[in-house]
Amino acid sequence: MVGTRDHNHTAPGCLNQPVPRVPLLSGTRLLIATVPDDALVLRPQRPGQAVADVGAAVRDALRFPLEGEPLSVLAGRRARATIVVEPPALPIPGSPFDPRQLAVGAVVDELERLGIPSGYQTILVGCGLTRRTSQRELEALVTPELARRFHGHVVVHDVEDPELVRLDETSRPPLRVNRTLVETDLVVTRSARPAPSPFWRPGPPRVGSSRSRSSGRWSSACS
Repeated sequence: MVGTRDHNHTAPGCLNQPVPRVPLLSGTRLLIATVPDDALVLRPQRPGQAVADVGAAVRDALRFPLEGEPLSVLAGRRARATIVVEPPALPIPGSPFDPRQLAVGAVVDELERLGIPSGYQTILVGCGLTRRTSQRELEALVTPELARRFHGHVVVHDVEDPELVRLDETSRPPLRVNRTLVETDLVVTRSARPAPSPFWRPGPPRVGSSRSRSSGRWSSACS
């Protein structure tokens, strides 16, 4: 929330007493709220320096992570990989250009370079408890060029999916995850906070395990 004080506006009956006025974004409208004089106004941090080349930045992060092993070590002889992405969820305008497309493309390319073809990759869209991602939003997650050549699967996480896998039988409430996170050899995800490694590597791959896919593949129309 951005707060400003309009010292040219005075309260009725109060001579030369400025009234704090704070602009608030409400849907598509900008509202000006009058707050008490002793109100605490919280301002967001200034935007950081823009990344000139998103793809190169992602490749550098995968090859030279600040902590943990690089993707080349974690991939090893792995045969399958799951890429977890988050759809845009804020009800307010975001950046003019969403770097998500280039970031996902860089991860797909890096996995292919390490010997995991796109046909053995899965893009898992983590919607959480929000509404299910629409087809139009799915198409916006990758570039048209990647959509044409990607031969893997695209899965939209559903918290009510009966096929979710329970991780701990004793936990209350039970902890369940998407099946694609279990029936894979490597999971690549973006960490929202510092972690020992930007990657999570599950246990040994299941031999002969069947992989159930509930959504279609990327095609030229992302169908």
